[in-house]
Amino acid sequence: MQSQDLPVFGVSGCGKTRSVIEMLCLQWGFYFNAAKSDLGSSDLSQLADFIDTKTMEEQGPGQNTAFARNMTLLLFLSRLLVLKYCLRVPDCRQTFSSASWALLQVCPHMFQDVFSGLFSILYDKLEGLTIFESALRPIVRQELLSVRESLAAHAYPNFASESKLRLVVDEAQVLSDKGSTKFQSSYLETDPRPMLSPVLNGFRGAGARNELTIIYCGTGLSIRTLHWAMSSGDGIKEYGSNTFPYIEFPGWTSVDSVQAYVDRLKEQLPDDESKGQVDTLIPPAAVEMLHKRLTGRFRPIVTAIEGILETDRWDIAIDKTETMITSWKDRQRRGNLCGELNR
Repeated sequence: MQSQDLPVFGVSGCGKTRSVIEMLCLQWGFYFNAAKSDLGSSDLSQLADFIDTKTMEEQGPGQNTAFARNMTLLLFLSRLLVLKYCLRVPDCRQTFSSASWALLQVCPHMFQDVFSGLFSILYDKLEGLTIFESALRPIVRQELLSVRESLAAHAYPNFASESKLRLVVDEAQVLSDKGSTKFQSSYLETDPRPMLSPVLNGFRGAGARNELTIIYCGTGLSIRTLHWAMSSGDGIKEYGSNTFPYIEFPGWTSVDSVQAYVDRLKEQLPDDESKGQVDTLIPPAAVEMLHKRLTGRFRPIVTAIEGILETDRWDIAIDKTETMITSWKDRQRRGNLCGELNR
């Protein structure tokens, strides 16, 4: 049976976030980030705060789980309503693409974070009311189907009626670290779960396996976390089934792998002159140096390439990147090796 989940995990800097954002630019989907002061809307971190407040009332794992699942459905509803609105704008087929939608979700603060604002409005209207999942789920599902129908009707080249939408939960370890005993598995009620479990189940409940893929990624996730995440959903479980698909960055395996990344960048440029400028800025000697000094994690080589394009000096950009990830004075920087060893 095809899995609805696709975990993405690895160390900080291995390229998880970059990869899922690039994927969402190419394929229609949704981007949520559980971390505060990071990419994406603050709506998911708001949701975590709402759930934290509710679970302080000591209502028990069953009620906590039901509340978390319902509020996740409400969160997804708010995101679907924004996309539905965008797809109703005249001539959106020419002006609004999957990349536009992805960037709107990744950088919502440039647009006053409409996602967080709408979620807060819906939450405030329903706060204090008894909302059953059996009533809320069909509403969210209908909006999901409406969005799918609109995408298919517009005849976007990267979406057909049988296409799957992607839903990304980035920095998922933030939710995995919350309330480790305050929620319960939907499969075995005596099995405790952290907040990530009902949130994932809430998203799963809105779409069928052939309609929606749930992708969750985070530095703090582990194989053990992923096993319980995938064994917490509704439905019959096969005893002893521990196999599931996951994505792991294979590393910069050779100079050719770095050159292939540069070539893919060039493919995005509009003309031969621009492509030639990239070849001038990043000659074979620069590619060899990138692999020799920064091979391993995904982010350092990508950061260095971005630095080369900005400064026109590949040697300086590579030196600067290496210093940022290895020097003691930069240990507070994200991904710095000294800081991680010290931690």
